[in-house]
Amino acid sequence: DGWQLAIPTPATANALTISQLQPLVKFSNSGQTEVKFELIDSQNFDSADYSVLYSRLDEASGQEVLDALKGSIILNHQHSQIKDGIYLGTCSSSEGLVCTPHQGVTDLSIEVLLKNKLGEELVIFADIN
Repeated sequence: DGWQLAIPTPATANALTISQLQPLVKFSNSGQTEVKFELIDSQNFDSADYSVLYSRLDEASGQEVLDALKGSIILNHQHSQIKDGIYLGTCSSSEGLVCTPHQGVTDLSIEVLLKNKLGEELVIFADIN
């Protein structure tokens, strides 16, 4: 009396599902010309596509322009994973590697699309204030 037996069925997953975790992204500066982000509670996802969006000063016209950097990473099923060294500028390799940082960078934000092998996707956002 009073005892209940829980029997898992094939349709019941024992692992946390996408709705039980609330992944988040922490986005920050990493020096003068780089940014980084940390994904937290993303262990149920296999990969992340990211877009870093920002405004910058176009040196030729003197006008503010919008820019974006895109990339992807394979996740290691850890509680936390950091992607650093995201360079805010351009690089050329015509005469060795020459990089030029963007000037007047403002309004930095990131959008991350998390994906897993079950076809589940989740988009998370963050800003640098």
